[in-house]
Amino acid sequence: MKISIKNLSKSFDGKVVLNNLNVEVENFHSLAIIGPSGGGKSTLLRIIAGLQNPDQGEIYINDNKIIYDEKLLKEYRKTIGVVFQSYNLFPHLTAFENIVLPLVEVHKIKKAEAENITSTLLNRFQLSEHAYKKPLELSGGQQQRVAVARALATNSKFLLFDEPTSALDPELTSEVLDMIKELENQDKDLLLVTHEMGFARQSCDYVLFMYNGQVIEQGKSEELFNNPKTPELKNFLNKVLEWR
Repeated sequence: MKISIKNLSKSFDGKVVLNNLNVEVENFHSLAIIGPSGGGKSTLLRIIAGLQNPDQGEIYINDNKIIYDEKLLKEYRKTIGVVFQSYNLFPHLTAFENIVLPLVEVHKIKKAEAENITSTLLNRFQLSEHAYKKPLELSGGQQQRVAVARALATNSKFLLFDEPTSALDPELTSEVLDMIKELENQDKDLLLVTHEMGFARQSCDYVLFMYNGQVIEQGKSEELFNNPKTPELKNFLNKVLEWR
């Protein structure tokens, strides 16, 4: 996978969140975006997902420019999968219905085919016994696994994860990270905003470190973690790894 970001900026109520961001990364399979809170990580991911528009700048995915026109964005969003930290499941629908409904209503897949796709995914991720439970009847890890299955249902070109484990306890975090690792092993391209440094280091092949709205260090995972060059990254890693 390849991503190119040129002169990207975004502000909210006069506060600069992304400050003339420039990034070029080629030939990656899984990319982690790390950094302190407020650095712009989630905003960048949402712009890549076509859920927010930049104030200025351009993004190219595999040499295809994202055009921030709502009609075109609707079609673009259909080609990718996005998983948020808050799961974003419909609370009044069962796990099964949460996957079937977007396939039928958004992607115009016939209901029988949508149900077959859903059953296959729930079985694949060991969720079949929970298919007819509503989100409140599921654990956080199970809800997040349903959200990942929903993102996969349309055979997305790539997947975006926005801190998918931040609301989970350690045991459930491991459950979801194992699922994401399985996707990576099956050659699914991933972009991941995460605070799980062990996963970023061991399971992602490239890392961007964001600080104050800019990418100030980037590189292959092992190299970046073993040999941080900027004071900001050194300080960040010292803090997050202090008790590990």
